[in-house]
Amino acid sequence: MTRASGRQQQPATRSTQAVRTGSRHGAPERAPDAPAGSFAAPDLGHDFGQIPVVRRKGDPTKVPAGMSCPVGTTSPASPVLQVPFDNGVGTLNGVAQALVSDFVSKRPPLSFLAPVRVDGYASEPGTQEFNWSLSCERATNTVAELTRPGGFMPGIPKTQLSLFAHGETSEFGGDPARNRVAVISTPKLPAPAPPRRLLISTETGPTPQDCGGYSWSTSFLLSKDSDVGGHIVQHIVVDYDIKNMFGIDITSTIVKPHWDFWEAWDVQAGEGTARMVPPTPAPAPTPAPATPTPVPTKGGNRAPGFAVPYSAGRDNFADPDHGTGTKGSIKVTGDAQFYEGLTTLPAHFIHSNPATTAGAAPSTTTDPKLTGGTPNVDHDLLVEWDCRFAKSKTTIVSHTP
Repeated sequence: MTRASGRQQQPATRSTQAVRTGSRHGAPERAPDAPAGSFAAPDLGHDFGQIPVVRRKGDPTKVPAGMSCPVGTTSPASPVLQVPFDNGVGTLNGVAQALVSDFVSKRPPLSFLAPVRVDGYASEPGTQEFNWSLSCERATNTVAELTRPGGFMPGIPKTQLSLFAHGETSEFGGDPARNRVAVISTPKLPAPAPPRRLLISTETGPTPQDCGGYSWSTSFLLSKDSDVGGHIVQHIVVDYDIKNMFGIDITSTIVKPHWDFWEAWDVQAGEGTARMVPPTPAPAPTPAPATPTPVPTKGGNRAPGFAVPYSAGRDNFADPDHGTGTKGSIKVTGDAQFYEGLTTLPAHFIHSNPATTAGAAPSTTTDPKLTGGTPNVDHDLLVEWDCRFAKSKTTIVSHTP
């Protein structure tokens, strides 16, 4: 944003004689011998008939001795704000102060990492020496405003700030007022990386079967790959409620009524955003002559034919048909988190733990009391059935996801 000076611009006249000794284009923004705060006549601009030449910066041989600002040798690469100045003035007016305050207040949270550069400029009318000093004064006062906006607000630390003077310029346009500026620039920071999150999606199901039977397969993924590896740990609570046709509770005669355990999946460094594929299974053993009665599973896959530990992103919930003459419900509550850096589980996690239904996945009935995990992911299921008088399909009441 720029603001033109309130002074009237006087038309230049074609003449072979300069208006004042030492001035090539007219009167300076402020007389070189005037005390601070006093001003000379307004800029007169280029003579009529001249072809404007873009001047990137003042003549470095005209830099006044003792000027406090370093000379800018490059233009700012990432300009974000132009601070306008009045004609011949090196201090910020109310509009300029408001612009600087707004810039400081709206800087992103990670901006303390980014340097801020201020480049001061002056318009061309006037002596080179004076315009060098004026551009330095504008840069210096802009830096002061950035460090303490309004004179009292906390601002940008001085250690982040640098300033440069460029002297006179026509870089910002032919109107002298457009060149009476200080330019604030700062590199654009990359967007902060999103926090790593544990994701869950349904692969198949939940698929109802008869009389409390069902199957449901889901996959865990990470929103971005793990840097050093870790473990997905899921707390599983399962409650069975099974009654016969007379309303008598027969749960304990069919299955353990209540399960409460923690199961885990290993995530290697660099894994996470793609499904974690287990190693190639070994050849399946010769099947037993008789098929054993199905055992309900919650969480980890049934014992696979390959060595553990292994990386796996798939999770299965399943229960068998509980038979005609039953009515009941099964409630599964799963709460999963990923723990970056947890490359070794507590010793009480056991593979193929008989006290859980996690299958081959390492599991425990002891609360591991882990901290520092990703936000919790719900993995819940509620099913009901009524097969007291005839077989019927299980009802999937609710599930998450």
